[in-house]
Amino acid sequence: LLAGSYFGWKAGSHVSLIMGIISGVVVLIGVYLTTVNVKVGYSLLTGISCFLTFLFIIRFMKTYKFMPSGMLILVSLIAFVISVRHFLQK
Repeated sequence: LLAGSYFGWKAGSHVSLIMGIISGVVVLIGVYLTTVNVKVGYSLLTGISCFLTFLFIIRFMKTYKFMPSGMLILVSLIAFVISVRHFLQK
């Protein structure tokens, strides 16, 4: 997410830079929280990955371009499935 925000910024999108940094920091906080309180950490990771999946689906529906929205749908969806699986196991 953090690297993607840089590439979005290089392409001229300041919104991508800001949102990428914010979502990247939220994910890092979620990963840290999994070491302190597993349920809270995976809840945060599930929520942010769900939010990002829907956000990128909306963007993809507007542009129908695989890069970057389609690829980020797949990445966010995979992260969502993994975080839900871990949440349910803990």
